[in-house]
Amino acid sequence: MNGFTVRVFGSLITALSLTGCGVDMDTYDPAISQEDILTSSSQRWNRSVLEGYPKDAYTLLSVRCMNIIPAQEFPTRFKDFGVGGPGPSSLTVHIEGGRGYVTTLFSVHPERDEIDVPWIYSKEDGWRNDDC
Repeated sequence: MNGFTVRVFGSLITALSLTGCGVDMDTYDPAISQEDILTSSSQRWNRSVLEGYPKDAYTLLSVRCMNIIPAQEFPTRFKDFGVGGPGPSSLTVHIEGGRGYVTTLFSVHPERDEIDVPWIYSKEDGWRNDDC
């Protein structure tokens, strides 16, 4: 789904909710502005990993990943953890329902590129990296 489709769908859900058509907004969050929130979360993820802040990066993992990767082992799972250097030259996101996909490209270090990294959304936790 492209951003336009997501916004139109989200607006439709909001309109249905406001007109009393039975859409339960407690169980569904429309994707309006979620792209910006996901972009911000993934930028924070990149900064935390590249600059070597394991506690901050770990808080951005999904619960599923936290159950697989113990906090003390987390930094060893990433080859670029704490290496520093310039951040990404391009970061794009797309959202399909409660799943987001982030593509991060590095012009100086293309070996760090990540394509369609999965992120999941929950109302309680917001966007969390689900690539474990």
